[in-house]
Amino acid sequence: MLNDLSARLLPSPLQVETLTLEDHRLTLDVQVTAPTAPCPTWAQPATRIHSDDRRTLADLPWATLPVRLSLQVRRFFCDTSSCPRQTFTERVPTVARP
Repeated sequence: MLNDLSARLLPSPLQVETLTLEDHRLTLDVQVTAPTAPCPTWAQPATRIHSDDRRTLADLPWATLPVRLSLQVRRFFCDTSSCPRQTFTERVPTVARP
């Protein structure tokens, strides 16, 4: 059921992990499902995950309920030896600007 909801409400490659209705607010715990992320500097796909983090985003209300997205993003290692970043957080431009 959540996979159907993910496909209908969110752009690919996002997936809803949990959906919670509390305190007159709808919270969607969302994560990125793409196996790789391109380095913002070199655009090379990275596969080695350094860590992950949660970002909280507000979205437009659904009916009268405020909506909060709790987005789990991963930090990747860039394997390009000359990359000044060395690590970077994956971007989801269809959901939030960098």
